[in-house]
Amino acid sequence: IQPPPVLLDALLLRVSVLLPELGPQEMVQVARALVALQYRPSDAWLSAFVAQCRTHLPALAGDDLGMLLWALSSLGTPMDQEWLL
Repeated sequence: IQPPPVLLDALLLRVSVLLPELGPQEMVQVARALVALQYRPSDAWLSAFVAQCRTHLPALAGDDLGMLLWALSSLGTPMDQEWLL
């Protein structure tokens, strides 16, 4: 059962506030949760999320990095070639 859109919007607002404080594994969990909820945020939100993920790239490796890339691509996240390399 998918939560009502108003609840998902509130969740994104809360995550937006906490975004600078999230660690690498939390970023992966957020992305996976959005896929599981079948909820695609706006391109602007996803761009901000990707920008924050980039700050954690040195700490992301193996399964965490793979899961993050899978989740972001599943959400149709706009990513430039530099990010994918």
